[in-house]
Amino acid sequence: MFRKPGGRQPTTSSRTTPAVAGTSIVTVPSLRLEPGWNNLRVVDIAPKTLLDSRLVAAADRAFSSNTFDVLRTTVLQAAKDHGWRRVLLTAPTRRCGTTFVAANLALSLSRGGAARTLLVDLELRNPSLAATLGIADCGPLLPVLQGLGAWDAHLRCYRGNLALALNDTAVPEAAETLLAPETRATLARIVTALDPDVVLYDMPAALSCDDVQAFLPAVDAVIVVVDGTKTLADDISRCEALLADRAPVLGFVLNRAEDHGASRRRYGKGR
Repeated sequence: MFRKPGGRQPTTSSRTTPAVAGTSIVTVPSLRLEPGWNNLRVVDIAPKTLLDSRLVAAADRAFSSNTFDVLRTTVLQAAKDHGWRRVLLTAPTRRCGTTFVAANLALSLSRGGAARTLLVDLELRNPSLAATLGIADCGPLLPVLQGLGAWDAHLRCYRGNLALALNDTAVPEAAETLLAPETRATLARIVTALDPDVVLYDMPAALSCDDVQAFLPAVDAVIVVVDGTKTLADDISRCEALLADRAPVLGFVLNRAEDHGASRRRYGKGR
C-alpha cells in the first residue's frame, strides 16, 4: 500500500499532572482521537450491481479492468511524485461517463489494498454515484458540506479502504455551494481525518456549468473523460483552455472507444 512517509500522526493535547511533594509539574501528551475509518458504516456492493453498472474494476484479474488499473497506477505515481492527492474528474460535455470512470477508478484503487481512497460525489446538480454503486438511502450531502451534519455518520466504507461521500438530493445552487468556505473547510476536515492516499471528486462537465471552475482551486490535478462516440475536438480544446494554468491535467480517458460508427469529426474514431 502506498502511503505518505511516516503516515498520519495522532493529534495531541496537553494536560498537566497535579503537583506532588518533592516533584515538579510535568506536562504529559494526551491523545485526542479524531473520527476515522473505524467510524464509517460498512457497505457492500451486490454482484448484480457491479454487472449492471459495468463496474469491471471491482473484480480481480478482470481483463476489462486493465484500463482502470493503468489509470490507478498513473494516479498513485502522480501522488508520489508530485503530491497530487486531490483529483477532480470531469468531461467537456455531459454524458461522457465521468461517474462511470470515477467509480471504476476508485474500485481499482481499493482492490488488493492498493491505497486508501476517498470518493466524493460533487455532481451536485444531478448526483448519480450512489445509484451507480447500488447504495440506497445515502441521504443529502449538502448539510454535511455546510457543516450541519456529522460527516463520519454520512460517509460509507467499502472493502475497508474506500470511503464514499454520496448524495441523493440535487443542489440547485451547486456552484455557490462549492465556492462556500464551509464546503472547503468540511472537505479539508474529512481529508485530514481519513488521510487517504487519493481523493477523487466526481464532478459535472466543465463546459456545461461553472461548478468545475468554482472548485478548481481546491484540487491538485484533473482527469478529463471524453466520449469516443460524441466528443468533438473543439470540445476538448475548449476544456483544455478552461483548465490552462489553473490545474494540471493528469490525463484524458477515452470512454466508449469501441464504437467505430461515429462521425469522422468525432474524437476517438479509429483508435
